[in-house]
Amino acid sequence: MKKIALVILTTITLPTYATTMCAANDTVAVVLDPTISPVSVGSNTSQGTWWFQFPYGRVSGISACI
Repeated sequence: MKKIALVILTTITLPTYATTMCAANDTVAVVLDPTISPVSVGSNTSQGTWWFQFPYGRVSGISACI
């Protein structure tokens, strides 16, 4: 009986993961795989830009200190 209870309790308490994302209308939201490491990274501090180069493409953005 203890084994059955243990099996039931372990299957009920399996970890679950969820992501909440909000995107405005007409906006593309892309979920990236965190297990893929970037090939190279860089930034331009005078222009406030940054980028990460991955095997599948480049992710870039603009930084700001507020």
